[in-house]
Amino acid sequence: MQPLRLAIYDDNRDFRESLRQLFHFTPNVAVVGVFPDCSLVRNAMAELRPDVVLMDIDMPGINGIEATAIVKEVSPATQVVMLTVSEEKERIFEALRNGATGYLLKKASPDELIDSVHTVHNGGSPMSPAIARQVLQFFHMNIPPGAADRLQ
Repeated sequence: MQPLRLAIYDDNRDFRESLRQLFHFTPNVAVVGVFPDCSLVRNAMAELRPDVVLMDIDMPGINGIEATAIVKEVSPATQVVMLTVSEEKERIFEALRNGATGYLLKKASPDELIDSVHTVHNGGSPMSPAIARQVLQFFHMNIPPGAADRLQ
């Protein structure tokens, strides 16, 4: 079985290195790239073709939300999980619109991070509980009854 290929983008050196170490010792995960910014994201995605990217939002230059759209353009099969401190609704929905398939807060435990990487790789959409609540509240407020019937 091929290991899951993971790339990490985060401008905080200590956090980035802790993620590298966590996933270096995680069975069936190969860390294929660790980056302090998204300046070379297009080239990295074309060359590395990771299965999953953990993406911070607030980085110098190209932010993680903009970079997510680039990841999906270059490598559509790559799953992007936002890993950030931001709980702002606008950022959550912009990241999801740009192709993110998960959204975790940095306060997630190491076990949650590992489970989330595997979950997104297996077709799920991991979200921190506070983020999932905001997404659900958005749909409760903005989707009229019976609208789901028209989606089919």
